Amino acid sequence: LTCETWPHIWLNEGFATYFTLLYAEESRGIDDFRVRVRDTQESYIEADQGFNRRPTVWDRYVDPIDLFFGGQAYPGGASRLHLLRFVLGDEDFFAGIQRYVAVHKNSGVTTEEFQRVMEDVSGQDLESFFQQWFYSAGYPELRVEWGWDEDDSVVRLRVDQTQVNYNWTPKVFTVPVEVELRTERGPTLHRIQLSKRSEVFELACDVRPRWVRFDKNGWIPKRLESFKSDRKS
Repeated sequence: LTCETWPHIWLNEGFATYFTLLYAEESRGIDDFRVRVRDTQESYIEADQGFNRRPTVWDRYVDPIDLFFGGQAYPGGASRLHLLRFVLGDEDFFAGIQRYVAVHKNSGVTTEEFQRVMEDVSGQDLESFFQQWFYSAGYPELRVEWGWDEDDSVVRLRVDQTQVNYNWTPKVFTVPVEVELRTERGPTLHRIQLSKRSEVFELACDVRPRWVRFDKNGWIPKRLESFKSDRKS
C-alpha cells in the first residue's frame, strides 16, 4: 500500500521510519529504542521551525519533493505514530496497524482512512488527535514547575504551554502525559491530561520526592523546560 496522493506522503515515510525504530526495539531492547526515538523527535523538532513549519498533511507544493525533507514526513510522521501508540496502548495500536494493512493492501491510502481504521479497532474518537497532530502544525513547548506541599501531601505541578500560535500551530495541545514521582520508597507513575494553556495538577505524595520526571518515557515530541520551584509550598 502507498499514499493515494502526495499530501499524505507521511504514510509512506513516517511508517518506514517508525518501523525501523520498532525493529531496534525488538532486536536491541527498550533502552536503545528510546534513545533512537528521542533522536528522531529531536531531528523533527529542529527541522519544523520558522518558515519551514507546516502541517504533516499538506497540499501546497510546487514539486512533490518539496514535501519530503522538511522534517514532517520522516521523523515527524514517526514521532506522531509513537505518540498515537501511547494514546491507544500497545494492544489497540498494533491491532489497528494490522487491520489498516489488511484492509488497504494493494491500494492507495489517505490519512483519513488510517484514522478510521484506528478508531474502529480502538473504539476511540481520534478526531481531535488527528486534527492537532496531522492537520495542524508544530509541537508543544512546555514550561513545567513543581513543588512539594508537605501539609497537603501533594506535588503541585504547573504546566504552561508556551508555543507561539502561528503557522497553523495550536495554542493548546490536548495530550496525555505520564509523570513519575520518585521517592525513597520508589517510583509512582501518574497519567495526567493537558488541555489548557496553563494548569496546575496535584499529585498525591506523602513524602518529599527526590525528583519529578515529566513525560518519563519520552512519548511526546516537544520542547521542555522543567525545574523545581524555589517557592515554599
